[in-house]
Amino acid sequence: MDNMKNIRFNLTKILNNVNKKIKSYEGIELLLTDDNICFRTGGVVYFCDHRKFQDVLKVNEFNYSDSDIEDLDIELLSKHIVNQLTASIGKKVYPEVKTLPSDLNQK
Repeated sequence: MDNMKNIRFNLTKILNNVNKKIKSYEGIELLLTDDNICFRTGGVVYFCDHRKFQDVLKVNEFNYSDSDIEDLDIELLSKHIVNQLTASIGKKVYPEVKTLPSDLNQK
C-alpha cells in the first residue's frame, strides 16, 4: 500500500464519469469538507475520503502496472460511487465492483 499514498485522484474527471453513469434530474454534486469528499444526488449522499478511494482500489485488486492508470482508477471509483448512490434500490448497478464492509450496497 506504500505506493498508494501518493496517488492523486482527479475529482473533476470522477464526477464527470459518475454523471455519465447516473441519469439524474438534479445531476451529481461534489462537495468537499476538511475531511470528506461528498457525492450527492437528490436526497442521497455518499461520503468518502482519500483513504476510502485507496481501500476501494485495493479490495478490487487494482493493477498499477497498467499504462493508463488514471483512466482505469476513474472508471473503477466512478462505478463504486454509482453503486453507493444507488444503494437504496437494493441492487448493485456494477456487481463486478467489490465492496468494503463499510459500504452501503453489499448485494
